[in-house]
Amino acid sequence: MKTSSDSSAADWVAAGTKALLPRAQSFVPVSFPAYARVFHQVGPGANWSSSASAVGQRLYPATQWSELSSDPQGFSPRRGSLSVAEARSLAAVLANETATPLHCYFGLWEGWAGVERLGGPTFESSTRVMTLWEGTVAEASQSFQPAPGERIANLWWPADRAWFVVTEIDYDSTIVAGSPACIEAVVRDHRLESLRIPADLDLSEHSP
Repeated sequence: MKTSSDSSAADWVAAGTKALLPRAQSFVPVSFPAYARVFHQVGPGANWSSSASAVGQRLYPATQWSELSSDPQGFSPRRGSLSVAEARSLAAVLANETATPLHCYFGLWEGWAGVERLGGPTFESSTRVMTLWEGTVAEASQSFQPAPGERIANLWWPADRAWFVVTEIDYDSTIVAGSPACIEAVVRDHRLESLRIPADLDLSEHSP
């Protein structure tokens, strides 16, 4: 992955994400026919589904971690970034859902420690300043910080714009927007904990 030489590649993202709103579709620059929520990794041996079962609930699209019992080892979902393993799994799925898997763009929030020193063109998405990168879809799992503070790009989209991935820095899940077939492939992948969601799903903590 390298900083992008095509600053115009993110123009459509900046134009379509002017506000920071809690609805899933507000983080995506154009309307897509289907959406999924990927629930971020919790910890070894723990995930959202098992935590929901522990309190007699089922995982549903708008589930908030605060509704579930705390992990007995004190783990909680990572916020603002997928793990390297999750990004690798998601990239493997999405590489098959674009005609341009070797040409993908990425947005990395400038506020992460050290990112401001990496250079490259910047753009705004949902009021966040992002640095623009490009590479292959497979390179989406590149971390810009070492473990355990792994930081994956917050935004991904292929050159043909077949899908869009966004991880808002304050949220503990990632939104994937794409075709129905693309979203079906995401939610069927056993390596990811994900559900289909409506475009207008409120992902904020106060949502019912």
